Amino acid sequence: MTAETFIGRADELAGLDELLAGASDARPAAVMIRGDAGVGKSRLVGEFADRARRQGAQVLIGACVQLVGGEGEGTFPYAPLIDALRRYVRANGDPALHNLGELSELVADFTDSQPVGGGAGGLGSQRKLFGAVLRFIDRLSTSGPAVLVFEDLHWADQSTVDLISYLVRAKSDQRLVLVGTYRTQVSKGQPLRRVLAEPDFLRRVTTVTVPPFSEQEMRQLVQAARGPETRDLVHHVFNLSGGNAFFAEELIRATSTRIPGSLLELMLTRIEGLPPEASHLMRVAATAGPRVSERLLVAVCGLNEDELAAALRTCLDRDLLVTGDNDEAYAFRHALLRQAVYGEIPGFERRRLHTRMAEALTADPALGISAGSVPIELAHHWFEAGRHREALAATVAAGRAATAIPAYREAELQYRRTLELWSSVPDAAEVTGQSRDEVLEALAATSRWAGHVARAVESIEAALHEVAADATRTAELLERLGTYQWEAGDTTGSAASYLRAKDLLPSRPLSPLHVRVEADLATAALRAGDYAEARAHADAAVAMADDVGTAAERGFALQVSGLAMTLLGEPAGGIDRLREAVEVTEATGQFEDLLRTYANLAVALEHSGQLEAAADASRRGLHTARGHGLDGSRIAVALANNAGVALNLLGQWDEAGELLDDALLFGTPVGQSAYLRLTQAEIDVARGRFAAARERLEQIRERPIRDPRFVRARFTCEAELALWTGDVAAARRAAADGLEAMGAAPPAVEALRLHAVQLRAAADARAGDADRREVARAAERLARLARAVSDVGEPGEESAALRAQCEAEAHRAAGTDSAAEWAAAAGRWEALHRPYAAAYARWKEAEAAHVEGDAPRAAAALGQSLETAERLDARPLLDRLRALHSQLSGATTRPDVAALSEREIAVLRIVATGATYAQVGTELMMAESTVGVHVSNARRKLAISDRRELVAWARANL
Repeated sequence: MTAETFIGRADELAGLDELLAGASDARPAAVMIRGDAGVGKSRLVGEFADRARRQGAQVLIGACVQLVGGEGEGTFPYAPLIDALRRYVRANGDPALHNLGELSELVADFTDSQPVGGGAGGLGSQRKLFGAVLRFIDRLSTSGPAVLVFEDLHWADQSTVDLISYLVRAKSDQRLVLVGTYRTQVSKGQPLRRVLAEPDFLRRVTTVTVPPFSEQEMRQLVQAARGPETRDLVHHVFNLSGGNAFFAEELIRATSTRIPGSLLELMLTRIEGLPPEASHLMRVAATAGPRVSERLLVAVCGLNEDELAAALRTCLDRDLLVTGDNDEAYAFRHALLRQAVYGEIPGFERRRLHTRMAEALTADPALGISAGSVPIELAHHWFEAGRHREALAATVAAGRAATAIPAYREAELQYRRTLELWSSVPDAAEVTGQSRDEVLEALAATSRWAGHVARAVESIEAALHEVAADATRTAELLERLGTYQWEAGDTTGSAASYLRAKDLLPSRPLSPLHVRVEADLATAALRAGDYAEARAHADAAVAMADDVGTAAERGFALQVSGLAMTLLGEPAGGIDRLREAVEVTEATGQFEDLLRTYANLAVALEHSGQLEAAADASRRGLHTARGHGLDGSRIAVALANNAGVALNLLGQWDEAGELLDDALLFGTPVGQSAYLRLTQAEIDVARGRFAAARERLEQIRERPIRDPRFVRARFTCEAELALWTGDVAAARRAAADGLEAMGAAPPAVEALRLHAVQLRAAADARAGDADRREVARAAERLARLARAVSDVGEPGEESAALRAQCEAEAHRAAGTDSAAEWAAAAGRWEALHRPYAAAYARWKEAEAAHVEGDAPRAAAALGQSLETAERLDARPLLDRLRALHSQLSGATTRPDVAALSEREIAVLRIVATGATYAQVGTELMMAESTVGVHVSNARRKLAISDRRELVAWARANL
């Protein structure tokens, strides 16, 4: 974890925040934070301390000291208390020393100051010291709660443990949170171990366990330290570190995937001084792999029962090995420890141990960890033993077993080893029962799902060289190649591969492959924006599937046909087809097709205005993808984007941003995530993050994507970015370029969206230095084009809203717009649950009402727009609304703070710091929407309509 970034631990922080809130109300608390060395206990305490200081708490932090050597080893009386007081005095000077009272004696040797009272009287007994600590806490917490942190209590002396035990039992109405941290494994004989075994002590404290990072949190850590990275680095760091933050940071700092020598040396110090039998056991376990069954250890290690039992007990007591849930398997406490031990084994001994394990597992598969793991274990041992023939057969079986789990990275490794061994075994095809092109195809499939799409393309291309004389097999591989090329971002190459596949297939007899290729051609046409051609191919594929009688391919064809129907203006029938496709693909177990179906269903629902249902379909698809271990796959990225698009339109920008950011944590290349980056750019523009938006738009600008939905969104985003930054000419150019890029007959809704932003740019030009008559003429021409589009397009609700907005913008460009027409447009957007578009229309309604002299209407529309813009944190819009508010508002006398509830006051205090609603919710542990309700109520009570003014009032009065 870097100093700038705090990752995860949300539940732990929330619990600590709750204890701090209780302490503020004179409900003292004690919390013991436990976790492995390096897991992040101190970082959690540091984050909590920073939050506590921001809320007015006095925070003192001290640590125990591990002394080595001499009779006093490990004993430093009251080390964390003295450390905390010394830091307190150094930070606050003489006033702090005076505040210590009698405790100033404890720090006299560590500061330049004299004890208060010259040391007369002295602390004397332990009882006096403990009383002095309580009195100091009382003085410290007069203006706010006190937080006293003692770190590394696994090294604490008996006096410190006695003090903690006293404070825990003596707490009554102090405004105190006492925090202690210690390692999970406390050595025998340590004073802390005894107090942790006391039921009365445990009853009085809250215990917080800091877990290792999850893989998702590790992705965030890697990205924070190194920027966008591939999932391979995340996988490497996560597996070796076991989620330990310190180990992870050391691995991230390394310039290669080799383990830093410093970490290996640190690990090897843990096995120093082991008895010979335990050392031998560790070497055998390291050879076995990440986990080893007890049965295999017994069979291979060569120790008698007593020796093995003693060796196991030593390794378990020293926390080198840990047991599984059923105590029948063992794993290394840290994966790095296994790597260090394995690296110390000479090559000959390694090969001998691998051979013995492979022979034992072959003779008795029950020695494996589980039935499903035995093929993978065998492949590992035969390969490392250098037994090529046995390894060749085993790697193919292991590839199949890993795919079935599913564990695609492991499967990819096994198939790569198969090909590595292929040339060394003369009868490889007979040994494996597969041809080389079949192994390459299997490798491509696992590479694709492991997130290595470029490798998948390479493997299929290699397989094509193996089968050049077989037209049907070539067509089969070309169909796969087309899919992988699209996932790699090569849309043109993908369509060409599908066409080549169709050309190679005979017209009769029809086969499932005919159906799939025809449906693929429909998909390629959809991506190119030719919805009519897509419908023709898809319907032909459905008819073929009925002729052939293949349910799986019929489901695939149905989902393409359903989306084509929807985009051609038949949403009801299209969505019905897509829902049928979900049922078929679920029933046939075609999870690849099921994921595509969920993605297309989400697009269809979004296109028809069913945004919540669209987001839900995408979430279900993502859940299915994650269930198959496909979080970072291209289809998962597509599903995340589809959810993001719907949530963006619904104004749920925080959830959308989180989904989109998570999808990119896998280091997905731009070519495979252009849609997703564009959705991020749209949210960036709306929230005023203009530099980030420009960067994302630059990343995708040269992508050869012809999909009208992408083209429209890209140019609309560029135009809106230009408008918010005052470059009206650039906005008009971007909109015009977008219309040109979509061709002569673009989909109606997409064209209307571009016309709307084009007319907005024209209207904004009127407010500048442009010739107003020329602007009005240009706007009228654009309005006629928009009317023509809407006349031939689908007469849906979104089309109606866009048409209303286009008309209002055309009239604004001519200086003739009315509040009524903007209100009508806003009402249409509100009916569609599009808050951002509605807030924009309400802004224009307020402006028009102001010009018309209708002050009440202007104030009401402005208030509606302000409330939405504040909730969304749409900063560019907020700036314009505040400027308008300054025109409309006058000085008024407002109620005082007594009109507000305590919860409203708490919310406003944090809002006054500039925090967003989401941040306020995190601080106060309430939903973002609840924060908005409290803010709205406060504004109503105070007669304030502008958030900026509300913030100023809160800063002045709270």
